[in-house]
Amino acid sequence: MAGEDTVSESTEVGSPEKSLEQCNLHNPEIVLMPPPPYSGLDPEPSSVPPVLQWSTPVIAEEAAKQALVEYAARQCCYRTSPAENMVVEHLQPFCIYRYRLESYIESRTLKTNYEPYYDEKIDSNGTPPTLWEMHVDTPPMFEAGQKRFIVPYTSSVKTCHRCTGSGKVTCWSCGGTLRTTCSSCGGTGRLYNGNSCWGCGGRGRRMCYVCSGGKVTCDTCLGRKKLHSYIEMEVIWTNIDSPFVTDQNSGLPMDRYEKVTGKKIFIDEQPMVVPIMSFPDPAVNNVSVSYVQQHNAKFADNPRIIRQRQTIELIALTKVSYTWGEKPHTYFVYGEENRVYTDNYPAKCCCIVM
Repeated sequence: MAGEDTVSESTEVGSPEKSLEQCNLHNPEIVLMPPPPYSGLDPEPSSVPPVLQWSTPVIAEEAAKQALVEYAARQCCYRTSPAENMVVEHLQPFCIYRYRLESYIESRTLKTNYEPYYDEKIDSNGTPPTLWEMHVDTPPMFEAGQKRFIVPYTSSVKTCHRCTGSGKVTCWSCGGTLRTTCSSCGGTGRLYNGNSCWGCGGRGRRMCYVCSGGKVTCDTCLGRKKLHSYIEMEVIWTNIDSPFVTDQNSGLPMDRYEKVTGKKIFIDEQPMVVPIMSFPDPAVNNVSVSYVQQHNAKFADNPRIIRQRQTIELIALTKVSYTWGEKPHTYFVYGEENRVYTDNYPAKCCCIVM
């Protein structure tokens, strides 16, 4: 996070200086309690869910072996024999948390727009609302959306600026000359065999079939001569998602966390959340304070924050050390899906595609 001055939407790495003992990895029976939201501000009591309990997940040896068997079976060049016959030497679980702050924001912009006027009644008698006074129905929380509205009392009828009220404009095909270049001969008057062009009689130009008298219907007012002018408001809803993963140099590439799920151990959803201050992992506390400050500063006016949600997930991660063929190897099992990562699987073959 060092050097960041904008809100990040990609997974970042935290490296808290904390031993495995502090993470209770050697005593998975110890139960940690997530803290309540920071008491410096008053959150909505009904928005704070009940405090959950959790303990560090430790995968069973058979489950770890089965995960590697299934992983090898999905690879076209891996044999499953190492996974099936390996000897597990050590299972090392890690204490990994993923903090996520989501800010559901709404932005509003105004612009002048117009459309052909068909003698309909227009809404012009009244005082237009300001940008944020206009009521707009919000989509389901944290779902992207976009809508456009005519701002009340901003309508007026104006003479079309394109045709200056005539309903006609100069023909785009002939430029008002009533004749266009012959498409059969390309304007040469001669065909490819040297004969006089039958399409234009050898003149190279022919009568324009697009217009009447060098004029065509105005494409702005569609011949109505007048426009309904109004101010249009565009509203865009976006969910800004800022995740952060703590990792104690386990060796698992950080991008592997992006598509796995963890066990949610803390959820706080409110119009404006307050930073987490007393979570057992200080890296989570630090990033919560930083992200809340960044989001609140960046989205204080337009766009503005409609609702926020912060969560903490406990991501299962176990490093498995094993031997096969009297040689040591390792792999990782991670996420609720028991995904596998390894960069030194011992039984690969080369596939030749003809």
